[in-house]
Amino acid sequence: MATNDVWKLSCIGVVGTSTGMVGAHFRLKAATPEPTNAALAAVAQDFIQVFRPVQTTPWAWRTWKAVEVRSSRVSYTTRPCLATGGRGEEGTFTTNNGGNSLGSATLPHQCAMVTTLKTQLIGRARRGRVFCPGLPEEMQTDGLWSGAAITAATTAWATFMTKYGFSPTGTDPLFEYGVWSMRIATGCTPRKQPPYGMEQVGVANPDDAFTGITAVVPRSTVHTQRRRVAGVGI
Repeated sequence: MATNDVWKLSCIGVVGTSTGMVGAHFRLKAATPEPTNAALAAVAQDFIQVFRPVQTTPWAWRTWKAVEVRSSRVSYTTRPCLATGGRGEEGTFTTNNGGNSLGSATLPHQCAMVTTLKTQLIGRARRGRVFCPGLPEEMQTDGLWSGAAITAATTAWATFMTKYGFSPTGTDPLFEYGVWSMRIATGCTPRKQPPYGMEQVGVANPDDAFTGITAVVPRSTVHTQRRRVAGVGI
């Protein structure tokens, strides 16, 4: 373990028979202590609090999983375009895991609130987006989220960024929130023509693949998570 190691966090929730997942990346700010399962569980618990204020009460976050994507234990050269090795941890959410918005009907998962993740650098590899599923139908009108929904999301994100933000420095002693580029880490991009998959177009550089997030902006448009173009979003 070392400073600048990066972990990928995935949080999974359900409403009815539908399942949704939201992901994030966190970089270590110190070489010690080694992140424990409890420490990663705490980060996961903090992360889902960003979404709960705008999710319906039937929504429930169930499980989380964290894996290393950059460390001395992870290789991007053993198998091109893929990460091999690294630690993994997982757990369940047992408290403070349900939605808080009193809506009578949950929109389909592909109808999401999108939050733009900004950094001090430009380019698609240096910025990102987070899709929040499980919002109530009453929070949107004609494809736009209500002012109350945007305010609730903005407030929740502000609390999270105070603790895990890159600039100004977050208060959490171990982790900071950021964007991770698989394009930079692996040197690979999706093929846009058959056979679909990944192809090597550059040198793997995981040491430069993480960029700290400086600002987050919830967007008012109801966005879709459906993939429209072959090779995009893989």
